[in-house]
Amino acid sequence: MEWIGASPGDAESGSSGNVIEE
Repeated sequence: MEWIGASPGDAESGSSGNVIEE
């Protein structure tokens, strides 16, 4: 799943709503 947001790479917290899990 890839969530595109302001700061991608927040797979742990994802507080920004940008979670990139590969």
